[in-house]
Order: sequence, then C-alpha cells, then structure tokens
Amino acid sequence: EDGLVKKADANYFQAWKTIASGCSNSEIHDDSSGLILISSGLPVGVFNVAFVTRPLDDPNRAVERSIAFFEERNLPGLICVREGLDPKCDEVARDRGLKLEPPHPGMVLYPIPNGGNTRDLPRDLEISIIRSDDEIDEFAQVSNAAFKMPDGTSRQLTTQWTLGQPGMQYFLGRIDGKPVATSALICTDNKVAGIYWVTVSESFRGRGIGEAMAWAAIRRGAMEGCDMASLQASALGQRVYQRMGFRIVSPYNNYKVPLSCEELSD
Repeated sequence: EDGLVKKADANYFQAWKTIASGCSNSEIHDDSSGLILISSGLPVGVFNVAFVTRPLDDPNRAVERSIAFFEERNLPGLICVREGLDPKCDEVARDRGLKLEPPHPGMVLYPIPNGGNTRDLPRDLEISIIRSDDEIDEFAQVSNAAFKMPDGTSRQLTTQWTLGQPGMQYFLGRIDGKPVATSALICTDNKVAGIYWVTVSESFRGRGIGEAMAWAAIRRGAMEGCDMASLQASALGQRVYQRMGFRIVSPYNNYKVPLSCEELSD
C-alpha cells in the first residue's frame, strides 16, 4: 500500500511541475529539503502549491518559507501535506491560522483492468487527442468554465509546449461536434497514469461523460505501459471514480495561503 501511495505522490508532484512550467512567469524550487515550491504566476491558488514530500526536519521553517514564497509574488497558494505524512507540519499550519480547504482525496486504480470500463458509456460522445491550437482553445474553454476559473486561466496552462512534454496527452470530448468535456493523461516513469483535467460542461453532466473521459485517458495510459492510474478527486467526482474501481489511499490536506497574511486570523 505504501508503495502505491508513493507512486501516486510522485505523479502528482511531477504533473503540477509540468503544468505550471508551461506558464511564462512560472517558478519551481525543488531541492532536498522535502518541500517543492511551485508558482504558475496565475492568481489561482490551486496552481501555486508548496508540496511537502517527506517528514520535514523543521516544519515551522517550511511553513514560513511557503507563506513567504507566495507573499513575495502576491499570489494565493496552498500548502499540500498528505495526511499522516508529517502531523507536525499540519499542526504548524493550523497554528499559523491557515484554513483547511475541502478535501481532494488521492485515489488509485491498481491494477488497471484489461479493456478498461465495463459499463455502457455515451455512444454519441466522440473523444480525440488534441493537437492543434484550435483544439487547445476548445479544451481551455470547456475546462475553464467547468472549474469556474478566471477567464484565460486554462489557456495559459494548456499550450503547445505542455502537449509536447513526455507522457502528456490531452483529450477533448464532443457531442454533435460541440466540445463538452476534457481529460488529461500524465504518464510518469514509475508506470503511473495520472488522470487530470476531467471536466464536463454543466448542461451535459449526469450522462456518464466524465467517466468516459477518464477511461479514455486510463486506456491510453495502459497502452503506454502504465499499470496503475491515480488522481485527486473532487467531491463531484469521488463517487464516479469509486464506481470505476478507484480507492482512496492518500488524502491530501490543503492549507490555503491567502493573498495577504492579514486574512490568516479572520
């Protein structure tokens, strides 16, 4: 079990580093301290993350360093600590007044079943791997609206450079030619197929489209030699993924670092 958790962690960290690196103002600091500092340069906290990767020698210093990293760039951010990895770091974050965000449990599917899904999924859904700038624009429009992010956020994170990185493949789902859903695959060297960017336009939800988009990425990952799939589930998607065979192995605690530390004690 611990091996699966570490493999899922590694994919998550690599995915966020790669996604953020596509932004023109991104910064990434990854050293041997047990802390990965990632700034996309965008004013969206989920894309500015301080990942705790192991038990820390000095949790107080790490939390203060993370807060300073985001403050100096005038960006909101998150300090992400896998549950149970470093309880002292959780304690320090809480004592510092950082608010715990809604949970996004880490889930894995292992092994990836032969043939992928066994349920009937929408037959009118056409799924393709995106390659052109027009397809990137469509992917960005659907995902940006589904995640309710500031205009242009997804497009800055989804570029030709991003698509050209090893192990990265992005999928677009259409119904009657209309883009309605997205997903992304990030394969890492540890044979993990990381599933990201699973979104469905609001008026098309409840039809199994999100599940179909996730399976498309998982199947492609299996074709690339992956034997395990991992993801971080939203409240909306958790039951869907459990139905697909995923199980929770690594809940992540995300502590919000606001734009101003004056908000910390509010």
